[in-house]
Amino acid sequence: MLSVHEATIVDPRIIPWSMRGSYLCMATKSGQNGSLTPGNDIYLISHIHPGGLPLFALRPNLHGELPPVSGFHRTPTPVDFMASPSRMRWSSGDTTVGEATFQDPRTIRLRGTVPLSFDTEGALQVDQWRCWLFRVPPTSNDSLETVEFTSAPNTALRFVALRGTIALVHDAPYDPQFKNNNRRLTVSADPEAASWELLITERDTEAETPSHPPPLGNETFDGYAEAMGKAFETYVNGMCAWGATGTSAVTSADRLAAYVMWTSTLWSWDNCLNGLALVPYNLDRALDQILLPFQHMTSEGRLPDSLTRTEVLLDYTKPPVYGWTFLKLLQLLDPKSSSSTPSFDCLPRERLLDIFDKVSAFTRYWYRYRSTSLSALPYYCHGNDSGWDNSTAYDRQTVCVSPDLGAFLVVQCDFLALLAAHLGKDHSEWSRLRGETVQALVQELWSEEEGAFTFKDALDGSTWTSSSLLQFVPLVASAHLPSSIVSRMAQNLTPYLSQWGLATERLDSKLYESDGYWRGPIWAPPTIMIESGLRAAGITDLANTISERYVRLCERNGFAENYDAITGQGNRDLSYTWSASAYLTLRKEQEARRSTRFL
Repeated sequence: MLSVHEATIVDPRIIPWSMRGSYLCMATKSGQNGSLTPGNDIYLISHIHPGGLPLFALRPNLHGELPPVSGFHRTPTPVDFMASPSRMRWSSGDTTVGEATFQDPRTIRLRGTVPLSFDTEGALQVDQWRCWLFRVPPTSNDSLETVEFTSAPNTALRFVALRGTIALVHDAPYDPQFKNNNRRLTVSADPEAASWELLITERDTEAETPSHPPPLGNETFDGYAEAMGKAFETYVNGMCAWGATGTSAVTSADRLAAYVMWTSTLWSWDNCLNGLALVPYNLDRALDQILLPFQHMTSEGRLPDSLTRTEVLLDYTKPPVYGWTFLKLLQLLDPKSSSSTPSFDCLPRERLLDIFDKVSAFTRYWYRYRSTSLSALPYYCHGNDSGWDNSTAYDRQTVCVSPDLGAFLVVQCDFLALLAAHLGKDHSEWSRLRGETVQALVQELWSEEEGAFTFKDALDGSTWTSSSLLQFVPLVASAHLPSSIVSRMAQNLTPYLSQWGLATERLDSKLYESDGYWRGPIWAPPTIMIESGLRAAGITDLANTISERYVRLCERNGFAENYDAITGQGNRDLSYTWSASAYLTLRKEQEARRSTRFL
């Protein structure tokens, strides 16, 4: 009988198989839309590289010798593969021919009964001097066979044959005529043995990285797999705490959402949804996740657009959603908390002081460095700043005074005013900015005739209406807007609501695209933000509908980057953290409402 964690299916064609805290994963795709891999095999991928670099194609050798070394295989794999949170398995029919598990975040153990080859791909254009295999000379008669591998930039691995032998093709000595970087490592069982076992560990590449010698470990392969599974169970039980209350079982979708939460690239608003999902598991980690981009805040107070292990992008930024995020976090900690009376006592004073200073600096950035004489409201320089990269709202002008930005700032200034008062600080700056921003948002951008917020060209002051859902994001500030505006916005959401949730473009719009990124598909952020604004305004039936449809969408079609609003099918990246995070938060809130009804 399979253990609970082994019964959780992780399909590496959709979801990378990895371990929390690791930059290594195994999957069939790497690069944008899988452009770096043919997709025929499992690939060992390093996410130290932005976007992930496939280092090796892993192929079991079932029927004699593999073809000559020529990079990643273009022929179909001879085996099947599937994973659980604790193991990756290669199989032929009903027979397992290879397995992998994590010993720790930097070390993978593999074992098998047939040879397993690791092939590099020269077409990836990694400098030949920076892609190298060599056999490490033994230091004693008892030394285990060891191979080291390097690949630019910043990747170094050590392969240790715990049982079996390693064969290399195109390794040392260096051949000046060899230019294509196609290399191969094959691990096989000893002649009289039935199986082999291999350890792969990351070598140190940074001065600040703790020393990490070859960790042979004291556990068996099965012991490490079991430990990995138990760690995942502890994590799931924390993330999906409703399972412990008895009000509802933890479903397979819940478990998969928790698995998808692992990520290696962070945009400066994805982290907010991810942090909210972490609240029931570990509050400190949730706060650290939310505050992570502030480690790279500029002297102006600008946050980066995105972060990876080796890259910080400052070409754009992301919207000021931190006030909304922290108010939401407090509500998750204390159901009695609200936007008008936040339960700040849920957090230590030291944390609150840190949050106040950081969010204040980011808020001032918008008012000081993104201001225009043509508006009392700040502007975006591009759709990427809003997170709605190619929204139809920005077809006319990307340097835009956008109503969502004004609404986020209203909420953020209000949050800072309330927090300042709680901390005994002067709150007048934030109270003033909150009032001025609400007034400007309504006077400059609200169209009574259209019943919608408009968008303003930050260069010439002209305004326009849009068929994008973006115009409804100001519902996050429903507590500060006139009730008549909130009611009209809620009524006007109908043309966007499909059986699966809120489309980012009117379903009957000529500009609607089923796979148009922000020009039609359903996304997590507007779903959870608009849902929260409607609920705060007491429009609970519509809020419940949006929440229930999104949860059902994820249960049926997984955790894609976005979804076709008509069919519900996932688009683009089919394993995306904020989709899983929004799902987990909405599930938690649904279960909390259900348990309240039972009291």
